[in-house]
Amino acid sequence: MTAIWTSRIAVFLGALLLFLVQPMAARSLLPWYGGAPMVWAVALFFFQAVLLGGYLYAHLLVTRLAQRRQAVVHAAVLAAAALLCLPPLAGPDWAPVGGEAPAGWILLTLVVTLGPAFFALAATTPLVSAWVAQATARRGNDEPAPDVYRLYALSNAGSLLGLVLYPLLLEPLLGLVGQARLWSAGFVFLAVLMTLSGLLSRQGAGSAGSSGQPGTAHFHPAAFGLAAVGSLALVAVTTHLTRDVAAVPFLWIAPLALYLVTFILAFRGGDPYPRRVLVPLLLTSVAACFYVWFRDITYGFESALFAHGAAALAFLFTGCWITHGEIAKRKPEPSRLTGFYLSMTAGGALGGLLASIGSPLLFPNVWEYPLALVLAVVVAFSVARPASGAARSLAWKAVPATTLGIAIAISALEHRRPLSATRNFFGVVRVMEAYPGTPDWRRDMWHGGIAHGSQWFVPGRRREPTLYYYEGTGIEAVLNRHPHRRLVRPLRVAVVGLGTGSIAVHGRRRDLFRFYEVDPQVVQAARDYFTFLTDTPAEVEVVLGDGRLSLLREERAGDEGFDVIVLDAFAGDAIPVHLLTAEAFDLYRDRLAPGGTIAVHISNRHVDLAPVIRAQALRLDLLSLLTVSEPDAELFHYTATWVLLSLNTDLVTDPSVLGRAEPWTGNAAEPDARYLWTDDHSNLLDVLR
Repeated sequence: MTAIWTSRIAVFLGALLLFLVQPMAARSLLPWYGGAPMVWAVALFFFQAVLLGGYLYAHLLVTRLAQRRQAVVHAAVLAAAALLCLPPLAGPDWAPVGGEAPAGWILLTLVVTLGPAFFALAATTPLVSAWVAQATARRGNDEPAPDVYRLYALSNAGSLLGLVLYPLLLEPLLGLVGQARLWSAGFVFLAVLMTLSGLLSRQGAGSAGSSGQPGTAHFHPAAFGLAAVGSLALVAVTTHLTRDVAAVPFLWIAPLALYLVTFILAFRGGDPYPRRVLVPLLLTSVAACFYVWFRDITYGFESALFAHGAAALAFLFTGCWITHGEIAKRKPEPSRLTGFYLSMTAGGALGGLLASIGSPLLFPNVWEYPLALVLAVVVAFSVARPASGAARSLAWKAVPATTLGIAIAISALEHRRPLSATRNFFGVVRVMEAYPGTPDWRRDMWHGGIAHGSQWFVPGRRREPTLYYYEGTGIEAVLNRHPHRRLVRPLRVAVVGLGTGSIAVHGRRRDLFRFYEVDPQVVQAARDYFTFLTDTPAEVEVVLGDGRLSLLREERAGDEGFDVIVLDAFAGDAIPVHLLTAEAFDLYRDRLAPGGTIAVHISNRHVDLAPVIRAQALRLDLLSLLTVSEPDAELFHYTATWVLLSLNTDLVTDPSVLGRAEPWTGNAAEPDARYLWTDDHSNLLDVLR
């Protein structure tokens, strides 16, 4: 009894630590690499690759060594990992000297600072499961499999808890240093548990591996393929919801949580999944996904996020439960357990990598989402197909074929209209053209489901500002009512976030507008399909790379300060936290010329960043104003919320500027310490609307 409970705690804790360290390690790199999606994509690749390596190591250990040696070797691996990686955060020596999000350096940093510890943790579930299977077999138990495979369900329960605990508890309460120390203590405790589990389970062990046939490898093609489909569906649904519909903070948690729940249900023991119920539900959810998709691209949805989310998450839950249930139905005898887990993990890694890394290289648009819908139906109607007659067999084949046809038709319908569509690791950028040759001729830039700029193309209106930059907005007031204008002096303006370059319409002769943009396809689209950058009389420069890192490099090079620094990287709903920390605002303050102003665009449907900006203003003793401009659909004006932080008393007391200000209310009136974000500590939960 002691041995099995020790094993259960070790499996649960190992999975918990795995899911706690992933966001912690990746988040620690954001200030160095600009918080770009590439950081997360590269980190995901690292975690999947090392997880697969850990499962391979466990498989080789169990099949190549006698059990008494397995425990000794793994104890040594855990000890070495603790010495090399605790605490699991990169020190300042790993900070890059220059360059934008170098994938190789990110990988090297993670490999050296976290790799050994993550590798040792990844082996926990297959290794402990094999030890339990060996101990159970020696006791002569005729039905060891259910107890052993329930450990996999327990492992996923630990992963689910880690997924929830990090954003809800660990991140709000502790900074990165505190998180790393707590995690290190958990790792040491796990190392002790693993050593104890190995010692308890090896009592009476013989000289062979788990099967008595050391060196035997067992590959399971079905588990590999099914796991790949489930993993691809997870990443595809997450990408669809967070990039193409709305990048709501924490929305990525829901798909992953459901994915883990389906593993728990499939491996809990008993019937892996209720096929008669789930297959019809899968078809219903897939049909709902197609309907919402079609309706949104043809007529639009007022509650697009809810409709897409409900349909896509229902599909993911039913599809992954079927897929993982079929994997559980094929689980072998416990002596072949590690090879089975290795096959499943390899399939999951392949599916995830195809969706996260391969798709941007293979597909010009987000086609992995309809591909996931089709593959799930194929699985349900082929792998999980019951025996039947010829007529039913024909109908069974017709359903996947029909699903494929619908997916192709709707994909073609969605992507027929763009003037341009390009894709890379940052997402899909589309340029849409509406009503060409008419008085309403307009071009729009979309990044996923978010508008990043718009321009009228009828004669005489090309320099008319739209969206968030029109007459009456905070940014317009800063640029056109700046004291330099009265003195006929040029402005030096730094803009973090390019979009279409709309802000340049407020430029005047001899002004300098320097844009910082991390996504090269946005720069290309702004130059090829919009004319803001060429129409303005101001001098325009575009710097490719993260704004914070670029400003830091320029400061070190002795570059001249700016009269206005514009932070316009938040309108897309994905929050680059590294641009809002105390360290970032210290940099902005240093880069301001005497009497300079920082203008922060915080229009956002899902988070309220006003308390965060206000807290930084109070810390730096900057004057601060909140401006909110009302929308006008006919003129294509959106609700625009800007926060102005200034060293210039003349600017913020100008009647035309002060008259647009609104009183600070709610948490922004007197923001407490939780809103004073730093590179070490921030919490998006505090600013959710």
